[in-house]
Amino acid sequence: MDFAGENEHNEIETFHEFETRLRDLGLSHPSQVKLAGWVFQAVDFTRASVEDFRQYDVSDAYFWGCDFPEGIRANDLRERGAHVLEQEPRLPFKMFRSFMYTQKEMQECDQVVYKWYKQRNLSSAGALKLRMAMLAHDFSIHDALYDYLEGKSVVTVMGGHAMKRASPEYAQVVRLAWLLARCALSLDYNACVWGRYFHVPVLCPFFLCFVIFLASFLFSSDNSLSCIFTARLFLASFS
Repeated sequence: MDFAGENEHNEIETFHEFETRLRDLGLSHPSQVKLAGWVFQAVDFTRASVEDFRQYDVSDAYFWGCDFPEGIRANDLRERGAHVLEQEPRLPFKMFRSFMYTQKEMQECDQVVYKWYKQRNLSSAGALKLRMAMLAHDFSIHDALYDYLEGKSVVTVMGGHAMKRASPEYAQVVRLAWLLARCALSLDYNACVWGRYFHVPVLCPFFLCFVIFLASFLFSSDNSLSCIFTARLFLASFS
């Protein structure tokens, strides 16, 4: 699944995007490349030319969780004026990401990260670095989500994080998402699933009315999730 979206100016998320941007600049020599203000998010530079990289003006460039070519060290870039934040290899997740999780990634890491989280006392004074790492990760996902959703209209079904995966309530959320995806495909809509969030493009209010009608059968009247879901659908119809 392609999660690529429109980025802000000089926000780079892949090495291919970096190469394309350099070609567009039309510079004749690597020493003319000035990266001040450029933000590189988890970019794999291992295929980049070491000699070219050494000649780039990296002063005030931002490298977040990037992999550099052999011979280029993070401290060297810092000495040349770059702002470098490295991944923490001991964590079960990457602090910095370019894109959202695929279903396969979620299946592989969801339980691992959850167990890691439950085993830590994040309220202790010594857990400051761990909390900062989690916030950096959440910021990366937040940014990736907004990149992907740019120009799209969506309905979001949000299940409670405290729900047990084997509970009837969680099964209702999954079943609703599955039914929405089936309806979307039958009406030539595209649906995708990301972890605990389910997004379906909304193109007509008639489809919204059908979804609200469907939700009334899937959730009891005293279920707060039903109220939130119906309210979000109602508001989305006017966006």
